[in-house]
Amino acid sequence: MTKFTITDLTSTRSVCESFLDKTISVESHSGLHTTEKSLIQNLSAITLGEKLLVAGNRTGAIAMILATMRPGSKITCHTQDIHHARILCRNLTGNQFKANLVCDDFVTMEEPDAYDEDEALEPTDKIQEELQEFTVACTTRITEDEFDNALFMITPNTTTGELTLDLLENIHNVLKIKGKCLIAYDGESHSLTTQLKSVFGLVQTLGQSRKGGTIFLATKKSELEKPRNFLAKFETSLPGIEKISLESLPGIFCHRRPDNGGLALAEIASTMLESKMRVMDMGCGCGIVGLLLAQKEADIELTFIDSSVRALDATNRNIKELALSSTELILSDNGTSKTGYDMFVGNPPYYSDYRIAEVFIDQAYDSLKDGGIALIVTKQTTKVGDLMYEVFGNIDIIPRRGYSVITAKR
Repeated sequence: MTKFTITDLTSTRSVCESFLDKTISVESHSGLHTTEKSLIQNLSAITLGEKLLVAGNRTGAIAMILATMRPGSKITCHTQDIHHARILCRNLTGNQFKANLVCDDFVTMEEPDAYDEDEALEPTDKIQEELQEFTVACTTRITEDEFDNALFMITPNTTTGELTLDLLENIHNVLKIKGKCLIAYDGESHSLTTQLKSVFGLVQTLGQSRKGGTIFLATKKSELEKPRNFLAKFETSLPGIEKISLESLPGIFCHRRPDNGGLALAEIASTMLESKMRVMDMGCGCGIVGLLLAQKEADIELTFIDSSVRALDATNRNIKELALSSTELILSDNGTSKTGYDMFVGNPPYYSDYRIAEVFIDQAYDSLKDGGIALIVTKQTTKVGDLMYEVFGNIDIIPRRGYSVITAKR
């Protein structure tokens, strides 16, 4: 039996699951997601070709299983978040595969590019004499073409309907004619069935269960006659300053409309902004906060950071449209080593039990020069305020638009 390990927990605390007539086992933290298990159990529905695409997967387990079933095949794992790309690279290298991370050319990544080699899992059984190499693509679009077949995992809580449709059209575009896409969907299937038929035309439902979701097999019959444009534009401004038009993409925060939290953050930050400041915008989304600040002081230097390459894609489009020059886009899930900033602005997400907020606050302190100002917007005023006070030793809370903008000086 071939065994893959995708957790650093001991065997007494992890979960080991067997697949494909007990020829392969996967040891993980708490078991594979139902959509990934469903795909593995239905792999016989497609003929594995020389070039395979795996989209929406965060563990790499199914890609490694494909490699054992079709040694020598070229497998691309696509993700749009550098955090997930790091996990994929770590799991692949920990199981004696090679992982080649590729990203869009408009972003900067600091070393180590995809993962820390010291964090890689201990290798398990050697799979083959020459280690197979995977491409881990952390890109807005899947740009390689002529894949023989594809596999796609979809969960509604992480992939919105519009993003799903965008990704389906992208997958359809890179498949060969008659290429197949095996799809596992953990949610109500009626709306997805409609979307699949609008893109592929030929769609089969292979299985459906309350526990395992729905398995679809979609076949590419021809190229799309009218590919859709999923970009959206909206206008926004600071008080008393001319409006700007921004573009956004499905799957990023603040899509199609300005967010009140971001506006509150930009409005308060603008009152403290001075000419030629160096400003870091972390968790930038489409870049709304930093770009609004640049409308007030055109000579500021801006660094945008986000873990989502789609967010940085939208920010990059907006930078070009506004003809800004002193900017940098950093793709990162844990910040940057850059220092000497005058201002830090951040709008951290609320999930992960404030761990991400802590990353933002630590980054703010580490990146600011003495006397620099940190501004973080939140509705979780007490907890985030306490975290900021622990690091900075001072805070000021400014209510705005139903949010709190918490400021601190280094």
